Amino acid sequence: MSIRFASWNIEGRLSPFAEFGRGTPEAIVREIEKLDADVVTLPEAFVVEPAVSDQTNRQLRDLGYSWIDTTYDDNAPKRLDSRIDSSALEGGIRMMSRLTIRSAGIIRPADFRNLLKMVVDDPETKRPVTAFAIHLDDRSEATRQAQLKDLIAEDADVINGDYNATDRNTLRARMVRSLPVELISKYVPSSAIRSLSQRAIGMVDSFVLPNLASATDMKDADPDHRPTATFKLRGLDFLPAMPVLDLDHIYVGRDAEVSDFKVMDYDGGADHRAISATVSW
Repeated sequence: MSIRFASWNIEGRLSPFAEFGRGTPEAIVREIEKLDADVVTLPEAFVVEPAVSDQTNRQLRDLGYSWIDTTYDDNAPKRLDSRIDSSALEGGIRMMSRLTIRSAGIIRPADFRNLLKMVVDDPETKRPVTAFAIHLDDRSEATRQAQLKDLIAEDADVINGDYNATDRNTLRARMVRSLPVELISKYVPSSAIRSLSQRAIGMVDSFVLPNLASATDMKDADPDHRPTATFKLRGLDFLPAMPVLDLDHIYVGRDAEVSDFKVMDYDGGADHRAISATVSW
């Protein structure tokens, strides 16, 4: 049996707030159609106001998807980051499936943020496959590790989403956490870029991925750790859209086989590029 999984942090762009012509809901739906995935995780799928329109939801249903949503409801103070307005902090995550959904619900690892769990039936064997849709904290390694601890206590076949953590052994990661970059990040004049760069250093210095692999014997669907996240964030549109950090991952059990892993060529107007892979058992 095989199921195609995808994950794409779309920066809230199912909601109609496109800026500078980037990332309209229509553009996002077109790219989701191109992914042609059975199960799709959408971290930062929407913001609370304005919410996803009936038209956008209808377009997704026409592609064959059913879904579950939840707002994040972070258990943390709102960060003082000039690039993010209050509505962006009140967003949520969506998990969609074209397969039969056996069960779906909200999980809250470390009592920090609402995330999602879904059990789908493989269309050939009817074997239940348990998948998590995750978006770990981007501010604190301690919070990421606490979320991870609760996640690995569950019996998951797939953990899919935005980990806000890179493979720390790549050349990119070593460069970002080098002393010159760290010094520059502390003194760059822009408070938004300073906040972004300091959080990025924490993500490349993270032990989330090796701890997940050692505790669960799971593996990354992309052993090459190709970058997915860009610095062209909402409010920082002057920065390049080139992917620079591998923050998005599909982790699967060691008994699973992965084929046709892809990073989408186009970001769709969001600050991440989608990833997808076919997973077989």
